[in-house]
Parts: sequence; C-alpha cells; structure tokens
Amino acid sequence: MRLWSLPHRVHNGPVSRRNGDALGYGPVMSSAVDPPSPPFYVFVCNVCGSDQVTREAWAAWDVATQAWILNTAFDFAYCHRCLGYAQLDRLLLTSPPPGLPSRAPAFPPAPG
Repeated sequence: MRLWSLPHRVHNGPVSRRNGDALGYGPVMSSAVDPPSPPFYVFVCNVCGSDQVTREAWAAWDVATQAWILNTAFDFAYCHRCLGYAQLDRLLLTSPPPGLPSRAPAFPPAPG
C-alpha cells in the first residue's frame, strides 16, 4: 500500500539535469533567455470598436478573503458607447497597454 502520492518521490543524490525534475525543481533551462510573456488582448464592440464594454456575470462572496469572486461570465455583453447589446471581438495587442506593471520574472536570471 502506497502512503504518498506519485509526485512525492525520494531522491538522495545531487540535483542534476536528469533528476531535478523528480525533485520538483522543473526542467533545467539551458538558456538565460526568459520565456515569452503571454499576449495582451482587448475586447471591443464589433459595431463601433469601443473598448467600453461589459459582460453579465455572477460573483460569489468569499468569506475567507472578504471579497467578491467572479463565478460565471455569461454571453450577454453591453457596449456603453452604443448603449445596447454588443457582440465582442477579441483583438491581440502588439504592445502592452500603458500604465500596467511590468511582467518581469519573479527571480532574476542566474549569473553566468
């Protein structure tokens, strides 16, 4: 009978390229280049192109965090420029919007 789950493996040797993954360190990167950051999107009204759009949603109160947590987003969307129902188009931004914090890595790359 196994008393531990599969991810909990025991290894007594030093961490290397082959066994680092077994210890939970993940694959060893051979390059100092950070992985690409995820893309930025904007949702716009398909009639007027405005990004002043909202969607109908349900939120649930979380007692532990004392905050409303988004539970479900529905299909109904509203454009505040057209003042009516909207169908939303998702557009890929070619650069990050101004005013956002940088997506710098949590840990700086190792020297060398």
